[in-house]
Amino acid sequence: MSCLARLIGQLCVNQLPETALDKKAAPLLKSEALCKNFKGLQALRNHNVELYPGEILGIIGPNGSGKSTLFNVITGFSPPSSGSVVFDGTIITGWRPDRVVGRGIARTFQGSRLFKALTAAENVEVAAQKLGRPGLLATLTRFGGYESSQIAIRERAKALMELVGLSRWSERRAGDLPYGAQRRLEIARAMATGPKLLMLDEPAAGLNTHETKDLMELIRGLRDQFGVAIIVVEHDMDLIGNLCERVQVLAQGELICEGTFDVVQRDPRVRGAYLGHD
Repeated sequence: MSCLARLIGQLCVNQLPETALDKKAAPLLKSEALCKNFKGLQALRNHNVELYPGEILGIIGPNGSGKSTLFNVITGFSPPSSGSVVFDGTIITGWRPDRVVGRGIARTFQGSRLFKALTAAENVEVAAQKLGRPGLLATLTRFGGYESSQIAIRERAKALMELVGLSRWSERRAGDLPYGAQRRLEIARAMATGPKLLMLDEPAAGLNTHETKDLMELIRGLRDQFGVAIIVVEHDMDLIGNLCERVQVLAQGELICEGTFDVVQRDPRVRGAYLGHD
């Protein structure tokens, strides 16, 4: 059995159910009246969202509209000023980032945060430690399942590198990879934690048209194979329009429109936010 097949077998516990987008089911992620203030500046105001298992949600808006702030509040990098975040039935408002990852939310960032001196494979292995970390005694003594856990971590990393199309670059320093490959590596590292929700902050930034198309197919494939829900913040409207089942539009920290891409692109409030007039 290939590494990729084993990975699919390991992760398909979250496989997309037939009723994944049935809104009668409980939402995987729910925010209510989420606000964030920075010294008097309200970067996020009363944000609400319900995200369902297996759904791909796009979040768009002009620069400074609160998109990255929303990501930071949900993933614990910035505590909210008020409001709540519930994930998979648990209130995670104000949790530290490591606890959020442990609960099942992984993310990427606008700028690369790879360990650039490590190899591509080692970057993924570091993240995979979250699922296969041996105990302290096993680590110190190299007994008690230490070796088997390290083999499993390496196999998981190898499978993910294959999945994102980076197998031939596994042993290259992450900082030496082409920019498009670095973006894929960031996604592989996020997936190594076994998330139920994957949050991608401008994953297509700096990519050409061909790379963006390949990225879109990769993101859709992750959802289809593993059932992971996905939130994408992106300025590339072709990617948003062709990938996302639902779109939220933020402007000056507020949610001004929500619906399918066809609906939001015709909304006069959206045109006003982008073009500066009603």
